[in-house]
Amino acid sequence: MDPYASALTHWDEFDRTGDTARLVLAVELLRTAYGDAGTDEDRYRRGHDLGRALERLFAQTYDLAPLRESIDLLRGGLRAGSTGDGRAYSLARSLQNYAVMTDDLVALDESIALMREVSACPEVAQDQRAQVLSALSTALQDRYELATDTDALAESVTVAAPRWYSPPRTTPVAGRTWRISGSPSG
Repeated sequence: MDPYASALTHWDEFDRTGDTARLVLAVELLRTAYGDAGTDEDRYRRGHDLGRALERLFAQTYDLAPLRESIDLLRGGLRAGSTGDGRAYSLARSLQNYAVMTDDLVALDESIALMREVSACPEVAQDQRAQVLSALSTALQDRYELATDTDALAESVTVAAPRWYSPPRTTPVAGRTWRISGSPSG
């Protein structure tokens, strides 16, 4: 079995069992597969998978080394027009994790900028956009915690609110108040 297919098998096994040793093996095999990639497209895809696997390894171990490697790999692989293919979002998440672990405001700001770009990309599916907006809201809250940025906190609430939501009215309308659901109450 070639290293790439074997890596994906071990990754699936990790997802199924939670066995970190499987993930470590998948990362090593993905490194090999990335180095052996024959075409630019294979290298691009395998690099993205390796970056995501490294981020998952960080999430299991809280070791910053795989996270730094993930950031370098994903940042180096960004290309024009790739905003909607998942790589920019993967990089944004790695940067956000790194920023939270190290109090690195520059990394957090780069993460927020990437998430804004991805959320505005027309190629991103609606369910993925909701996931990106949720992560953006969290990143903005992280910015508030790191830098006491009240504008970021206010934006996080706006970003997190569903598009159908309208804030409750502060003044009664025709003797009625408005609930959060937007429906009048007596």
